[in-house]
Amino acid sequence: MDSVGRPVVGIGQAHGAVTILNATATGIGCALAVEAGAFARWSWKGDGLVFEGETDDRLARAVQQLCGGGAARVQSTTAFAPARGLKTSSSAATAMLRAAHAARAADVDDWALLRTAVAACRQAGVTLTGALDDQAAVTLGGCHLTDNRRDAVLQALPAERWHVAVWVPDQALPKGRLHGLDLTPVVKDARAAEQLAARGNLPAAMTRNGEAYTKLYAGAGLPVNAEPAAVALTHGALGAGLSGTGPAVAALFEAAVTLPDVAGGAWTWTRAVEAPR
Repeated sequence: MDSVGRPVVGIGQAHGAVTILNATATGIGCALAVEAGAFARWSWKGDGLVFEGETDDRLARAVQQLCGGGAARVQSTTAFAPARGLKTSSSAATAMLRAAHAARAADVDDWALLRTAVAACRQAGVTLTGALDDQAAVTLGGCHLTDNRRDAVLQALPAERWHVAVWVPDQALPKGRLHGLDLTPVVKDARAAEQLAARGNLPAAMTRNGEAYTKLYAGAGLPVNAEPAAVALTHGALGAGLSGTGPAVAALFEAAVTLPDVAGGAWTWTRAVEAPR
């Protein structure tokens, strides 16, 4: 409440992110921050927990609990539709946490916020990999190589202000469809992509990772499409591949170009976000 008893509304924002290296096979992951992220509005008032708009109730409940509880009214929006592999849960978690803390006039260090957001995503059951690489991107900006099994940030990687084309599919791919999938066939490629990323070659790592996971998922009958990455690479992309568990595809360019339509989805453009120096 403010000085006259009115509820204080907190506002929070977070970057979006796309995948460089999917952590599901080895635990080592890497995501690149992009401008298309999440926005949240939070007020500690009312009875219970009230959701507005497209707010993910699982995440909101986790954030509420991790912030100490209390009645709240929450609104959250993301630039992309959920369940496409575009890190919307990670973005929403950070945005909601920032809003919840702002509503209590509490300052929280970004690294502490990152850890709490990871905990929220895990508690809400919206991540397969532990979310640390995604959360580092949406919270800090830039690109970080992480060991999600040890909860360790291994390396900050050089990210440029690439133009990022994102093929957003009409069809969602719920994470539950990947439970029990044998990831052994992609381990070798994932390790190779990890080495490329560690050396700073993020576009090549993105392409190697994307090819491997697209082949694996297609073989398992999941609704992934190799055409968007192929189209992007043909039209000058530095790197392109499946984002997260898909079916979205992201591609890095030096400059925006006109890309032909690919059936089943639509292209949109955003920009990579460098980490503050």
